[in-house]
Amino acid sequence: MLVLMTFGPATPAQRLSIAILQRFTLVMNLFLRALAADAYAARLIAPLRAEAWNRVHRIAMRFKARLRRPAHPQAKPRPNRPARRANKSPRPSNAHGWLRRVAPGAAFACACAKLQALLHDPDCQTLLAHDPQLASIIRPLCRLARLTLAPAPKFSPPPPITLPPIPPDPGPDPRYTLPLRLRNFIAASL
Repeated sequence: MLVLMTFGPATPAQRLSIAILQRFTLVMNLFLRALAADAYAARLIAPLRAEAWNRVHRIAMRFKARLRRPAHPQAKPRPNRPARRANKSPRPSNAHGWLRRVAPGAAFACACAKLQALLHDPDCQTLLAHDPQLASIIRPLCRLARLTLAPAPKFSPPPPITLPPIPPDPGPDPRYTLPLRLRNFIAASL
């Protein structure tokens, strides 16, 4: 169960992201169970089946983690990663619709339809439009399962904030300044 810690009432954006997060969690659990069952029924070799499940699970976990934290206007630059070693185990391809060929059963097709419906929901589209990083996280899953990610609605940027001009400083108030003789005395004694 996800608990949102706020000091005061939740904003509409927080309530929206919690609702989408709960729906996404339910759909992804169904999606992963159907992928595992259909890949097993299709007699896919175990390492490839595990790699496909792990890839989808990682994408889902990244999406959930991004939903839980607030959006940052600028991302920090990532450090360069060292090159990966060549792995001898079979790797799934990145071809469009690869997961549909791995798990051709009805359960996986139903899970894909539910995920497609969630991604085309207006609330989810609004959330993806306000945080483009969410769309970049979910895009590989859409490519692997041959789902379409609807174009996010375009929002016009908010108008720039204009502040009133600052009046010029009138200088010190003569009523509250010390006489010149006293100021010189204080300055000499320091």
